[in-house]
Amino acid sequence: MVENPRIAVIGDVMLDAYDYAKTRDNPEEDTLCTTTQKITYRLGGAGNVAVNLAKLGVNVFFIARVGDDREGELVKMLLEANLIKNKLIIDKNMTTPLKERTLSYKDGHYHHRDDLEGFRRTRIQNSDGSITDAYGGSSYLKAPEIPSCLRRLSYYPMIIISDYAKGMITDELVQGIKMKNARVLVDTKPAHKKFYNGVWLIKPNSKELREMTGEIDDFHAAEKLHEELECRVLVTRGEEGMHYHGFQNEKWWKLNSRADVKPGEVKDRVGAGDNVIALLAYALNEGYDMRQAMNLASKGAGIAVCHRGCYAPTLRELGL
Repeated sequence: MVENPRIAVIGDVMLDAYDYAKTRDNPEEDTLCTTTQKITYRLGGAGNVAVNLAKLGVNVFFIARVGDDREGELVKMLLEANLIKNKLIIDKNMTTPLKERTLSYKDGHYHHRDDLEGFRRTRIQNSDGSITDAYGGSSYLKAPEIPSCLRRLSYYPMIIISDYAKGMITDELVQGIKMKNARVLVDTKPAHKKFYNGVWLIKPNSKELREMTGEIDDFHAAEKLHEELECRVLVTRGEEGMHYHGFQNEKWWKLNSRADVKPGEVKDRVGAGDNVIALLAYALNEGYDMRQAMNLASKGAGIAVCHRGCYAPTLRELGL
């Protein structure tokens, strides 16, 4: 094991809220009505990547933006609870991205999800005496914040960009990161594909890969993205495993999904992509070759999907 391994994570953090509720008769309409009994909060998005690394003993440093709101305060508390060193940029022009899920208090059945995407919020006093919070419009990382982010990343030999296209990651920031002497691993939404030419590795899932390339076959799509961006491509394909396109003797590998995870054991696929990129980075930082790193990432994702919500496998669960 590498002594005191160091990895930086930068990207879009989200707060995941799990409302465990009891159903009851709705006195107003013939639709679902619930009474919340408890709420569990976890870090999602880039925050989930950081938690996965921290659980493995990595000296992880985390950079993200949050709003000046209660959700942002909870993100800070969760980072501290997981002993993750961080730089949170407080942006008063945005709301902290929130994914709120309603589940059955009795059996964990998933009822509903409501997303607040990090939009600007405008509070309106209506003529009838009511108040409306209106959400809309994008909020992006401000240019003056970029040099500070880049300075903080200078000390890390491996950087993960977890880009959910919610405003933290800009083209200018990525170009600065690519100039660092670091291996840069990227998980991004298709809208930002053009940012990532020449990074060390990009990790789309099948749906994102097809949107990025216009191809319907994963093999040809990955090859096309590899040639276009001139970087390694790891495609996660759910139950069908992973495809890897690299350089020279690493040109093409396929890894089937883990046979020890049976369909009936899968409880929640949320965050599985975060598990993969975190474990891949961990393994590569430990000196594993790409095949070994893919196997560890696949094993970790297989463990995670057997739990409800974002889950970070431990060293013991991974057999390390």
